[in-house]
Amino acid sequence: MKHVALILARSGSQSIPDKNIFPINGTPLIGYCLKVVDSCDFLDEIWVSTNDNHIANISRSFSPRVQIHFRPETESGNDCSSLKSVKNFLSTHEVSGAIYLIQCTSPCLNKIYLKQAFDLISCGSWNSVFSVTKSHHLRWSPKIDCGVMPVNFDPAARPRRQDWPGELVESGHFYVTKNSVIFEKNLLQCSEKSTIVEIPSCMSLELDEPWQIPFVELMVKLYYEIPIQTSGPKGREDELMGQV
Repeated sequence: MKHVALILARSGSQSIPDKNIFPINGTPLIGYCLKVVDSCDFLDEIWVSTNDNHIANISRSFSPRVQIHFRPETESGNDCSSLKSVKNFLSTHEVSGAIYLIQCTSPCLNKIYLKQAFDLISCGSWNSVFSVTKSHHLRWSPKIDCGVMPVNFDPAARPRRQDWPGELVESGHFYVTKNSVIFEKNLLQCSEKSTIVEIPSCMSLELDEPWQIPFVELMVKLYYEIPIQTSGPKGREDELMGQV
């Protein structure tokens, strides 16, 4: 089975101009995931899908393994979904295996998490593997009458953080999918035969808005090259957070 990494990096971001190459601690944002992906010898190919020559040149500068897929402007607008962009790539590049969709807006990635995804998708038991992080937020939903109602807890038995395992939410780092799921089900994830790789919350801030820039820079400084275990009563994440 072939394992192909694909990073979507179009130009034209509205919230942060040129977000995919915005300098984070002096390094273009896309560079963080490219350096990690380049270190993964279990990945057969590395592709960046873009509509911009400048993004293409910056991407190539991080590794000779990087190949560029130039997508048309019709596939590069704000309304173009990740699934549509992946299918555009697959329409001209045959991948008889799995696509590793890596999102450069989640720069705090480590090789060990991609290796976990590789092992899971390669074992034959799973059709998709994606990254998640754990949340202990107590959520409320608005009602038609302008009131609110609890979503994931009972106010009469309000849980303490240490008394419940929390919820799993997508971290945005990566989505690994067999191409059969993409073409036969038109999905990047499916409810059947999907599993997850958990990434610590301290590594899971996505860059979407300008106010997040200094926090992403701090996150990268602290955790970019440090593999963190999420299991056990007091994991490495807890120890590191205690040092900050």
